[in-house]
Amino acid sequence: MSSGPFESRMNDREGRALSPDGVSASRRRSVGPLGQRVPQANEDIRKAQTRIVHCQHRATASPLRPRPLHERSRNQPTTAEVMYNARDRKQESVSVPQSGHTYRLSNTRTRTVLDMSMKDWRSLSSAAWDASDNQKWVAERVEPGNSWTIRSVATGLFLGVGERAQLGASVIATQEQTFWELDAGREPSTFRLVALTNPRLGVQLGPTGRGVILGDSREGCEWLFEQV
Repeated sequence: MSSGPFESRMNDREGRALSPDGVSASRRRSVGPLGQRVPQANEDIRKAQTRIVHCQHRATASPLRPRPLHERSRNQPTTAEVMYNARDRKQESVSVPQSGHTYRLSNTRTRTVLDMSMKDWRSLSSAAWDASDNQKWVAERVEPGNSWTIRSVATGLFLGVGERAQLGASVIATQEQTFWELDAGREPSTFRLVALTNPRLGVQLGPTGRGVILGDSREGCEWLFEQV
């Protein structure tokens, strides 16, 4: 029956109202003007968001467990290995000297370098850098551990102590190897040369600022290792 003098009401099979051109309102929303179907972007976005939330839930709900040995590839590290390597990377972030390389040792307070006397080839002092061999030192690591020897390029003698290692003892060049620990300083590439036999003692400048002695390892004992 007609609902008006110029318009007739039409229904589809499900009883939904049709527009005058015979297309339901719900179908018109999903069909373009030329009869082509319009992508349902909002529905696709909703489904993608649901999948992301589901994956995040699984990631947080499942505890990290090491895989059985038979399931690991040969090159895949274990959880313990990953933690150990992370600790090593943190330690290696400190720029330690490279064993066997040559350095000049600059005092962080005076900016003068460790200098061996060319008169007796034994006594040590600090002086301005002049690039001579008596101001160059080879740092050599003794494995295992953090033990080092400091050897003069000019003579091959070692940084050592002329007498028993005690507070105020003179640091000189000796034929015998003396072992030192390199404790990281406050600035990059700076270290405290600490006596291996007594961690409270370290290499530092004497009261006059020229001689080199064993002093309190916590005060004024930092040296900058610069490769030359």
